[in-house]
Amino acid sequence: MNIYEDEMLEQKLDEISNQMGHLVMDILLMSLKRLGNQNQVFNDFTEARMAADPRNDPF
Repeated sequence: MNIYEDEMLEQKLDEISNQMGHLVMDILLMSLKRLGNQNQVFNDFTEARMAADPRNDPF
């Protein structure tokens, strides 16, 4: 390989690593959003269950 081929390879590898970084960050963001949504659904379910069960009334 000559110098120009090495430079092009380095640029391509740099672009691939940048794209992989973006992909990993997108997957992490989607996972955190999903966890937040699931937590909200669970909290809503728990509140509804407690409101429907009179034994949990402290008064």
